[in-house]
Formats: sequence, structure tokens, C-alpha cells
Amino acid sequence: MLAARHGHTQSSRAALEVLCRLYWKPLYIYVRARGGPPEHAQDIVQSFFEHVLEQEVLDHADPARGKFRSFLLASLRNFMADQWDKDRARKRGGDATHIQFDTAGANLPAPGMSPDAAFERQWALSVIEHGWALVGEAMVAEGNAPLFDQLHGNLTGESAAPYAEIAQRLGMDEGAVRVAAHRLKKRFAKTLRQVIAQTIDDGQDIEEELRGLLAAL
Repeated sequence: MLAARHGHTQSSRAALEVLCRLYWKPLYIYVRARGGPPEHAQDIVQSFFEHVLEQEVLDHADPARGKFRSFLLASLRNFMADQWDKDRARKRGGDATHIQFDTAGANLPAPGMSPDAAFERQWALSVIEHGWALVGEAMVAEGNAPLFDQLHGNLTGESAAPYAEIAQRLGMDEGAVRVAAHRLKKRFAKTLRQVIAQTIDDGQDIEEELRGLLAAL
């Protein structure tokens, strides 16, 4: 957040890109939960991020006053109060910050879930998704893409292949696959803590944020 405050340098724009990656889905789901149709919700969030960049909204964020996502959600509420009933076309070209929306990856709220709860749940899912993406990128760079591809779905519950089957696919010993899975779990846990640490102030508690993440799920 602090690195992204001044959006005119390469490092600050990279930091802003990470913030967009982490928070666009939670913000999008929040708008959807308030009754916004998909296309309009995308327009609102797109315009909001442009507003954040152009108006240097992040300059008003103070880590000592609370969580960044709470500040961002409050900023979105204020923005929506000004923009919801306006036919505001998205800017195209120039220096506008455009986000590639992947609505298939956004989990719509369950019936009866409040917009705030839907936002918190999608934030938790986005943090986890980002953590796995970082681990996957690192393992690809290390030449371990096949191992990650086989174990990732197993550890996230997306697949339920036995370790013996995975070992056969990879030409490994089953015991070695189990060890690799254990190491991958530890690596993901460490990466998840690093992702969370990037979104809080040094004085805030990572463990508290982890408990909040689990509660949101």
C-alpha cells in the first residue's frame, strides 16, 4: 500500500498492480452483492481504481487507523455514492489503469450473505489464490512445474488423486511425493503469511489477520 501511493514510478505501479490483483474481486463481489449486474459492477470497480490512481486516494490511507481493506471498502462506498446513478463511461487508452476481469474466478455470495461478508470472504479467497500463484511461479522457475501441477489440486481439494497415483504419473516414489506435499504445504503457509504481511502495518498482528481470513471462509 505504501509503495503504491505515488503511482508515477515503475515500482509504485507494480505495487498498485498487486493491490488490484488482490482486491478487485472482493470489490466486484461487494458491488454484485448490493444488486449490481455483472457489467455494471465491472464498470464501477474499473472506474474506482482509476479514481484511486488519479486522485491519489492512497495518500489518505493511514495504517494506524485500521486495516487497509476496510479503508478501501469505505472509499468504494463513497465513490459509489457519487457514481452509482451516473452514466459514467470507462476511460480508454492514455494512462488509465485497466484491469483484466476474470468473473469466473469471483465467487458470488450465498443467498442471505451481506455485501460486507461477501467482500471479506472474497478477500480471503483472493489472498489464498495469490499465495498459490506465487508458489506456482516459483516452482515453475525452479523447474518443478509438473510436481506443483499434480500436488496443487490435491492440497486445495480440487482433486483427490492418491499419492500413489501421483507418484506413478511423475515417476517418483510414493514416499517422496508425500514429503514433497508436506514441503509444499509449509511453503504455501509461509507465502500466505508474506502476502498478508504486505497488506498490514508492521504493528498489526499477522496471526489476527490469519484468524480473520479463516473466519471469513
